[in-house]
Amino acid sequence: MENFEPIIWEKGKGSLIDFYQIANGLELNYIIHVIDVFGELNSIWATSEKDIVDCFSTFSDNYFFGRVQKLVDTAEYIFLEELNRHENVALQQAKQYPTFTDWLKGLVFVNTKDYLTTVFENDILYGIGRLMEDCIYGTELDELPIRVFSRDLGRKGGVFYLFDRWPSNRGGDGEGDKENDDKENNNPYWKRVEYKDMENITAKIYKNFNIAFYREWVIPNEARIQDHEDEYNTLYVNNFKAILGNAYTPYEIKNRKICIDISKSILERECE
Repeated sequence: MENFEPIIWEKGKGSLIDFYQIANGLELNYIIHVIDVFGELNSIWATSEKDIVDCFSTFSDNYFFGRVQKLVDTAEYIFLEELNRHENVALQQAKQYPTFTDWLKGLVFVNTKDYLTTVFENDILYGIGRLMEDCIYGTELDELPIRVFSRDLGRKGGVFYLFDRWPSNRGGDGEGDKENDDKENNNPYWKRVEYKDMENITAKIYKNFNIAFYREWVIPNEARIQDHEDEYNTLYVNNFKAILGNAYTPYEIKNRKICIDISKSILERECE
């Protein structure tokens, strides 16, 4: 009597992403793509590594199979494919939804000054986390130009997808005709960005807090600081330390903390 019971997805039976999330929750870490004699995909079977042979024997006499793959790799591919579906991107382009660059400059950077007190009372990482959380929740979900493939599916720190205009890469890079067409026309499209590659973005947010601190706090209080008023000298030192953050913490760790906070905010926003 077989004790293995795979989780099976077939066309028309719900979202592939939901299927992968359920399979991951059940710790079924491998999937088998089952195809027919014409090469058409007719189902996907999720299984555990230890039961993968039993799974093969269940359908080997009646089905063909195309490949076996780790669940997280295929799930992530489907996630990006869904984001970049032609009708989705065409609608975003037609409605002129903000690109990530537009969103960063027009919402995140504009509101940075309002979070200085949060930084002063806590620290820079906490302030950035609250700023990004409020900007994510303040944007309609279908207009949000940053998404994340759940880090719970095995990617430490999260894998981000940004809707933006990207530099042209003539000759293609194997990412699909639609994406290459958008590159040629300088149209925005979704692109995968690893958390370690988010350092340039988080560094810009850091820099913007430094600029806001100088413009919104140092300049208005410059005379008091130069007159060596004890209260303002103490405030300046404490606020500067909060903006600077822990100098002994490597930036890679700071970046990871920010990325995890952003990931959580996006995933919670999607679950509303």
